[in-house]
Amino acid sequence: MASLHRDRHDPPRSKYWYVAYTTPSGKRTFRSTKTTDRAAALKIARTLERASVEAKKKELTESRALALLSEFVEHTTGEPVRNYTVTQWLRGWLSSKKQETSDSTFAKYESITQRFVSSLGARAGINLRALLPSDIRGARDSERASGKSTGTLNDFLGILGSAFDEARRQGLIIHNPAEAVKRLKNEQEPARQPFTLEQVRKLLRATAGDWHGAILAGFYTGTRLHDIANLRWENVDLDGRLLSYCPTKTGKKVLIPIHDTFHAYLRKQIRGIGKTPLFKSLTGKSVSILSRDFGKLMKQAGVRGVAARIRQGKSSRAVNTLSFHSLRRAYASMMANAGVSQEFRMKLAGHASKEVHAGYTHHELETLRAAVAHIPVA
Repeated sequence: MASLHRDRHDPPRSKYWYVAYTTPSGKRTFRSTKTTDRAAALKIARTLERASVEAKKKELTESRALALLSEFVEHTTGEPVRNYTVTQWLRGWLSSKKQETSDSTFAKYESITQRFVSSLGARAGINLRALLPSDIRGARDSERASGKSTGTLNDFLGILGSAFDEARRQGLIIHNPAEAVKRLKNEQEPARQPFTLEQVRKLLRATAGDWHGAILAGFYTGTRLHDIANLRWENVDLDGRLLSYCPTKTGKKVLIPIHDTFHAYLRKQIRGIGKTPLFKSLTGKSVSILSRDFGKLMKQAGVRGVAARIRQGKSSRAVNTLSFHSLRRAYASMMANAGVSQEFRMKLAGHASKEVHAGYTHHELETLRAAVAHIPVA
């Protein structure tokens, strides 16, 4: 039976109460309760005794041990331990992200966390502290077997890593289990490429109307396809020669000087007011439909990248080194080749990090205008 004791040295070496109890192995031991309150120390003693008895009977489950630990901490500090299951934590984290991210980014986070919880099965209900790197690795391997690309798999790990890193920052876990799972190398997949100037010219000769304007916008502003499709006339300042909008990916406003060629195109269009779409026939379409349609335009223009089928698990998928995003890569690359500094290229492209920007390039407004002017006329 557990009992309480004081330090018998004269003078005492500790002001705290000690508890004496029998461990599951039958050994009698003393432990400090780290409290001078006898009532609190007595509760701690009883908690330790219950844990020892249940462990000896092999009844001390993980959830029960965590419950007893919570009792112990609450008796000592007056505050209970915050306990979450893996599912509870991811739901809470996802809820916080709804206000911080764009709809498309949130949808991506939601899909990944749901797939991860599903992959865990019954382990989705374990305490967050009990989650292991092997759980993360197993989920990743399951995604890989279903045919996901290396980039998608690394996104999967990155988003889970962010979720569990937040738990670590809040003191809920000591280590982030996702950090122990390495990113996959993308050795077999052909590298994405920027369009050459001649390829851009072919695309422009083969198109008219909204797609012609969208290609000019992609090449001369570096804007992503979905953002271009949803631009409004209120985003355009023709007199100031500026494009201003909030990318769906980052939600942070960007201000881009409009190149002479794109400016000349816009001046020929019937100018809309306010939220009138800049490219009406493209507005509201999903990225997948827009990408498919652009792929057809590439084929008509005779513009082809390196095509290959990449095996992922039991399935395979088609990969092309060129897509609409190659216009954004060309935008950054041509300025890099003209000697525009990385700082200004990042500012114009809206990249958050040097690492991200490096993948696209194998303050003053006038300085930015000069940078955009380095892009040649297509």
